[in-house]
Order: sequence, then C-alpha cells, then structure tokens
Amino acid sequence: MIAATERTGDDVVPFTHEELAAMLGAGRSHTTRVLQEFRSRALIETRRGSVLVRDRAALKKVACNCNELVKSHFDEVLAGVYPNGGS
Repeated sequence: MIAATERTGDDVVPFTHEELAAMLGAGRSHTTRVLQEFRSRALIETRRGSVLVRDRAALKKVACNCNELVKSHFDEVLAGVYPNGGS
C-alpha cells in the first residue's frame, strides 16, 4: 500500500481485499486480518473497493523493508522514464 501511495501521491488505494491478497500471494482471510489490525491501530481505513492510508509514516514503521527494496528496484529499472527518477 505504501508503494502505491508513493507512486500515485494519493492516500486512497483502489484495491479490494481479494485483489490485495492476490498481489501479495496471500489468502484473502489472512489479508483481511492484517487490514483489520492496521485499522485497529488507525493506520488505515477500509472502504468498499479501496483502502485509505491514514498514517503513512506509522504504516511504514510496521512494514518490512520490502517497500524500500521495491522502491530501490523501480528507481533503478525506471531511471530516466519518469521526470523525478521513478520515485
């Protein structure tokens, strides 16, 4: 979710639980439990067909370093494609 908000500049991520689960290679029920935990910490708000990131900094703190690895990879692969270097 962090990567999506950073790329789009929008705190609304237009994915359902099912779509997030498929992208993560996880089961929908597990994805829903994680989203519920994030919601209970006031990190996100779930809506029909989307997730609103309420506290991006706090969400980054509970995330693994995967976001930084993905960001670094895309910055390298997409260097020159986007005006700000892919970020």
